[in-house]
Amino acid sequence: AGSGAGNPMTDSERAGDSPEVVQADAISIVQRGNLRSLEKTLRRQWRLGQNIVLCWSADERGLLVIFVPHYFLGNFCAQDAGAGDNETYIRGLVSAGRRRSRDELFSVSERLDVAPTFIKLETPLAEEPRVLSEVDQLIRRYGISYVESRGVLLFDIVEFSLFTPFEQASQLNSLSYSLNSAYNKLLARGIEINFARTTTGDGYYVWNRDLGARADRDLFFFLLLVLADNAVARAASRGNTVPVIRSGFHVGSHYEFSQAEGLNPTMSSYIVGEVTIELARILASARSGQILVGDFVTRVPTSMREGAYILGVDTVRFVERIR
Repeated sequence: AGSGAGNPMTDSERAGDSPEVVQADAISIVQRGNLRSLEKTLRRQWRLGQNIVLCWSADERGLLVIFVPHYFLGNFCAQDAGAGDNETYIRGLVSAGRRRSRDELFSVSERLDVAPTFIKLETPLAEEPRVLSEVDQLIRRYGISYVESRGVLLFDIVEFSLFTPFEQASQLNSLSYSLNSAYNKLLARGIEINFARTTTGDGYYVWNRDLGARADRDLFFFLLLVLADNAVARAASRGNTVPVIRSGFHVGSHYEFSQAEGLNPTMSSYIVGEVTIELARILASARSGQILVGDFVTRVPTSMREGAYILGVDTVRFVERIR
């Protein structure tokens, strides 16, 4: 869907934009073919998750890509003599964009002692921002990513295991609806949360796919509206169909990887790392209905205006600014 390979008519064309605007924004048929060919090769080399992609570089005849077995990174980081240099190196390698210059890629290859894989394309890859962005997003789906700082929520349904299967299903569905309702209410105020979630079995981890000070601020707004919607639903409910929840908010680092569905990785993802571990620890001691906020340092805008100053804050000042 990201490459538009299945839909030759762009949004700009449907909106009646000029041909010049459409041409500037669209990906050519040739480059769409390159993206399809690249994904087909990546899927084959991925081997149902046996291998992951670390980085790539454009070549005049295609792409150079570094594949490693899924267990390689753990073994590589374990070789450290306590300094953590290897893990720091890997974190830098799988953070942000994955494209490297040719020299940088061969430097990575030498450091890891892994030969690059050449992927041939029918035509050279266009040096266009949209095309390169699509390639980078495609590469990330077949690898893992590291995020240094991101706000994450954890919603936990109280005494979930004590309910019947039907009540459990009803409570998870109710919480899921509250997430969607909060998203819709914020969208009506011009705040769009590009949120993702994974289930913990008795709740959800939720995060904003976007990064930065505004993304974390908006996620906290999202938390408050989810809790408000849940409270309204509980007041109107009968039986055990709406959950009592405890919730947490924390900012920290994590790794992210795409979920596999059948033979392919999906656009959905899992996160695991310092921020999820800390959230689970925090909520283990939370009381019913309680909201716990982790101990962190982050950034927050000084106002809702575009172009507002960004301040570095601790947890207390973050909550004060949000209020």
